[in-house]
Amino acid sequence: MKAGEFAVRRIQHLNRLIRCDPARRGLTGVGGAGESWLPDDLAPAALDLASRASHVAIVTGFHVPDADPPAAETDGPPGATLLADILQQLGIRASIVTDEPCGSAVISAAQAVGLSADQIIVVTDDSEDGLVGVLEELDAESLTQLVAIERVGPAHSLESLRRQPHADTDVLRRFEKLVGEEHRNRCHNARGECIDHVTLKLHRLFEIASDHLPACRTIGVGDGGNEIGMGSISWNLLVDHIASVAAPTIPSRVPTDWTIVAGTSNWGAWGLAAAVAIIRNRVELLSRWTAERHEHQLRRMVETGPAVDGLTRRAEPTVDGLPFVTYLQTWESILEIAAGRPQS
Repeated sequence: MKAGEFAVRRIQHLNRLIRCDPARRGLTGVGGAGESWLPDDLAPAALDLASRASHVAIVTGFHVPDADPPAAETDGPPGATLLADILQQLGIRASIVTDEPCGSAVISAAQAVGLSADQIIVVTDDSEDGLVGVLEELDAESLTQLVAIERVGPAHSLESLRRQPHADTDVLRRFEKLVGEEHRNRCHNARGECIDHVTLKLHRLFEIASDHLPACRTIGVGDGGNEIGMGSISWNLLVDHIASVAAPTIPSRVPTDWTIVAGTSNWGAWGLAAAVAIIRNRVELLSRWTAERHEHQLRRMVETGPAVDGLTRRAEPTVDGLPFVTYLQTWESILEIAAGRPQS
């Protein structure tokens, strides 16, 4: 399957749109055009889904232990459920995977929009045997894609950094100077704090898939540098662009075949879903996701999950500190672009 010229132009518009950075996270540029060093992976990832997908597992959930109350954040599950819904409407089996600390929020997000609880796997055992069991439950041999949406991955070690292209002696010295042993190969939040104690090792699913499932391709969607997929991008470049004093400890070492960087990870997932719908010529599927449906989902997550805004750390129906109206403007523009009315 090939995307026609008009479809390609629309996906290019989507890619620029989802890179808007109103929260000034740093990776995609405040103006929204994005940085030339970021991978342009939205189109190839969408094309792979549109042309090959038969069973997709979507991994999501990012726990915020110092929030009030401690809970999963509102970025991630909404994007995962929208992508799962669009894939299902296209006849593609979609499963959602999370861990126990994020389980109730992800289930709330799914149930709020009519997805079945049977589609959700909540992992309680992240030992190697436990993760093999998850893959067995997913029927791993049937998996065509494994997608991470706003799911933290561990930081680099010297060994993982050496595997990156262009990690020369100067880069390795910079890493050794800036990243202490206690932060290496550990999961971090945007403030550079270790969160291993509330994070199961779901990143291992991607490493196992890469090593043992040759038919399964991987996609990572993130916004801050600490997510699964960001290992595809140079640690050195990420450190130079992440707007945080803790930037050296934040970048995840876990790569994916394609990495989509967005202003919020939900926007990245929305853009991916819309791009697949465009390629399949089924953009009408997007219209059922109204503003009311998005708002209902966020409120249900916060009230019954619970869930919290990852930036403010409060139980409120916002994402990354953005008011709902601002947050949803990106979806409204996605609908316009998908319909063939690109924004200027």
